[in-house]
Amino acid sequence: MGIKLEEIESSMVLIKQCAEAIAASYHAIAIALSLMEAYSLSVQHEQTTLQILQDKLGAEDLRTQNAAAWLEYFESKALEQQEAACNGTPKSDASIASKGHLRY
Repeated sequence: MGIKLEEIESSMVLIKQCAEAIAASYHAIAIALSLMEAYSLSVQHEQTTLQILQDKLGAEDLRTQNAAAWLEYFESKALEQQEAACNGTPKSDASIASKGHLRY
């Protein structure tokens, strides 16, 4: 009447799938934040994405490597933004109205 091996394996697969879905959600938030030029927040969310994927899928998984590349990109944009602020460069308009057809 104990727990069967199949039940344990099924639970482990479900946990992995949930972790992947959570990581995908964090990544989507990081992308959305970057569209608002909130790069430091993008970095925070992508760090969480990367940590989840490393823990559940390992460093060699393509999704983990992809998250690492995105994190590097967000970090570079956050650094650019910091440098621009230090140099007194005016911040661009990140509102949705300044994008695409809403601009006119």
